[in-house]
Amino acid sequence: MTVAHGSPTDLFITFAIDSIVTDNEKLTTHLKSADFFDATTFPEAIFIADSFVDSGEGIYAITGMLTMHGVTKKEIVTAKITSTYLTATHVIDRTDYGIGGPADGLKAVDPAIPLDIKVVFN
Repeated sequence: MTVAHGSPTDLFITFAIDSIVTDNEKLTTHLKSADFFDATTFPEAIFIADSFVDSGEGIYAITGMLTMHGVTKKEIVTAKITSTYLTATHVIDRTDYGIGGPADGLKAVDPAIPLDIKVVFN
């Protein structure tokens, strides 16, 4: 992250798809498979911010492009930013990124994927 005059101006985050974790080891393994995130073919996701709107008290609405599973879409993430870290929770629709699994029917998988993000700055 780049900061100018006390405000963020640039942010580039890469995260490993293999770092996906659930509370069920079998589910975690399945989500990493080609049926869903396909961590072998698409090993990372990238978020590049292009806009920061300061909401006060270190809270920012960050607009940027998220590339995941070979698809790039605009996302707006609300995050707390300090001098040492960024934290955010965000929900994406996996179907927007072509990530598999039925969204309806008997074996439906919720298309909403919650993301808990913590980035520690070097």
